[in-house]
Amino acid sequence: MTQGNDMDPSELKKLAAKANEETWTFLQSPGVESHDRMAASAYASLYLWEKAGGTSLHRARGHWLVSRVLCVAGEPNLAARHAALCGRFTEEAADESSMARAELRLLHAGTGT
Repeated sequence: MTQGNDMDPSELKKLAAKANEETWTFLQSPGVESHDRMAASAYASLYLWEKAGGTSLHRARGHWLVSRVLCVAGEPNLAARHAALCGRFTEEAADESSMARAELRLLHAGTGT
């Protein structure tokens, strides 16, 4: 760990991955009482990946997950906002791999654009 409030990027990535896994656990067995915790874990994962220096593709995936969670939680306006951010970061992704292009196609298919 580095001095001050900054954590080592590798530690942040581990925490981000754990938050992501927790989010998927909630998505697999959603309950109204877990919506707040599910959203918190999705936002935490996104934040931690960004803080760790994640790529545009990491950000795209994070915004996709937040959007998915907000759909499940019944928050369509916020979900749409994060879906749009997912699209933006997917387009910005330096990695023009087939994964990035596939994610962009999925986003467009889901939003009808």
